[in-house]
Amino acid sequence: MSTVDRSLSSLIGACYEAAARQQGWCGMAQTLARAFDASSAVLKTHGAQGQVRLTDSSANLQIPGGQADWAAHWHAHDLWVERSLRHGKHCIVTDDQLLSSSELERSGFYQDWLRPLEIRHMIGAVFDLGDGGTGVLGIHRPRGARPYGTSERRRAALLLPHLQRALRLHEGLCEGWLQQLASQSSAAPHRGLMLVDRAGGLLYACATAQALLREQDGLSLRGQRLCAREPGCQAALQAALRAMADALAGRAETTPTVLALPRPGRRPLTLWLAPLEAGLLIELRDPERAAPQPRLATLLRAAYQLTPREAELALALFDGLTLRQSAQRLAISEAHARQRLKQVFAKTGVTHQAGLVALLARYAD
Repeated sequence: MSTVDRSLSSLIGACYEAAARQQGWCGMAQTLARAFDASSAVLKTHGAQGQVRLTDSSANLQIPGGQADWAAHWHAHDLWVERSLRHGKHCIVTDDQLLSSSELERSGFYQDWLRPLEIRHMIGAVFDLGDGGTGVLGIHRPRGARPYGTSERRRAALLLPHLQRALRLHEGLCEGWLQQLASQSSAAPHRGLMLVDRAGGLLYACATAQALLREQDGLSLRGQRLCAREPGCQAALQAALRAMADALAGRAETTPTVLALPRPGRRPLTLWLAPLEAGLLIELRDPERAAPQPRLATLLRAAYQLTPREAELALALFDGLTLRQSAQRLAISEAHARQRLKQVFAKTGVTHQAGLVALLARYAD
């Protein structure tokens, strides 16, 4: 992968990570400015009723409170935004495409706003955010710097759909569980976040998730689509993805789904899937990367009133053993193990081994 490709990939990843962070997009404008060798950048939203809200901006656009009215006026009467809307949404534009140098420099927008901020060149776009809102991306250079060219427009065009999706994703995070999920995942080496489309095509994976996918143990990528190793698990994964797509289409409730993917001789991977407007969020957990849990059996016994023998069987299954292998470990018959498993199901409220493993994974964190 070339340096440019790695830089763009990193920038796209930063967009999705910003969407899931508790603190949101703080610092993202400066990241965009650095990525495009620019002096400043702004991300903002123009509402259907004309209201403007800054998502993030670089330091020179963070106007002191005494000048707030001046800043609000020019954000609401942004000539580049007005011309970009005429040019068309979802198109990458540069300042020279929107108006001539003389027209720009004669305008009040330039004389009273851009020039004091030392802004002269721009690359950016306007794009839909849903509910009538319009997202705005602007990346700037000062007078004397080189204008933006074809290669930079091409690079920005590759970034734009991901930026749009990430902003819509962030706007839809009205429930606290996603922010908590993201903050927990960033601090835990056994948890990884992925965003996929409705068909399971990978849009983004954090570093932990990428490492787990590279192992190709339980879950991998095939043609940029998620693929479970075992045929039966692949069918279950596809069914879960269809259920999430139905939730997005309003044909089912938007309840997160849990899926366990067995791995020979290892504890299964667990997937938490939840539908979001911009795609499907998946939290991938590998219990073998988690810190040891010597008290797990005690926790299970206290939470579900499992007997010591029932807890031992549950943990054997959690370790990736089959029911027969679990029976051999515990020195009991397979029939006895099956009967004991029914008791575990009854006490925990699950109905199959995958559900039990997913339940145990919560206590293994």
